[in-house]
Amino acid sequence: ERPRWDIYDGLWVPMVATFKDNRRILAGWLECGGAWGGSLVFRELIQYKDGTLGMKWPEEMIPETKKAVPIRKAGGLESKSLNLDLESKEFTIVNLESVTADVRISMQIEPKANIEAFGINFSGKDGYKDGCELQFIPSKKQAQWNTPKQEMPSSPLITFPEIIDRDPYIQIWGTVTKYPDLLHVPFKGKDFAITGVERLDKPFTLDIIVKKQKNGTYILDACIDERRTLITWRTELNVNKIALFARNGKVSFKNVTVKPLK
Repeated sequence: ERPRWDIYDGLWVPMVATFKDNRRILAGWLECGGAWGGSLVFRELIQYKDGTLGMKWPEEMIPETKKAVPIRKAGGLESKSLNLDLESKEFTIVNLESVTADVRISMQIEPKANIEAFGINFSGKDGYKDGCELQFIPSKKQAQWNTPKQEMPSSPLITFPEIIDRDPYIQIWGTVTKYPDLLHVPFKGKDFAITGVERLDKPFTLDIIVKKQKNGTYILDACIDERRTLITWRTELNVNKIALFARNGKVSFKNVTVKPLK
């Protein structure tokens, strides 16, 4: 038996310690393109009635922010809070004029019935090939960081539980030629999916922290409705331009704000 979903969200060797008020803090590290080691990342564990665990950012450790900066959709007026209603195959560019890195992006998302996928795209300095995309797929209860190959969102990635179901005795450290899907295991912190992300067909909040590291790589850390997290690292991003998208359905992005970190 195993829980309804796996807790891994992109961190290596996570460890848990007790905290005040019967809370539990998890810490693990993100590879960030280096060798063995990287950036230390903290989570607070949430326990549901059946024992399944979720995670959120520890309130005491969320970076402080400055005031929201003006943003605008392509061809639109500047605003410090943006509302967008997207339909079918819309891919709306949002310009973050004065942003270079180190921001917190917040929004409320309201999916409509039977939408196939929706999310947010960060283009790279050299276009899509070094950009990334946070995509939500309600029918699969799946969220994923992936590298878009074109303007529209990518296909669903295979998940870690699906890999294990295929071969329970798989050697994770073995060659990836036999199991190319191992390129997408969560602890590599690059392109991967998490499962069991419930209520993606209902309104939920989304927060993303984008932070540039000393080695020039970027960390993108997402907190979904304060109950699930997933993190990724990327080499080069064009942080002052993002895109919100919908595929085969309708979705509303409300109160989209961008606040630089102090």
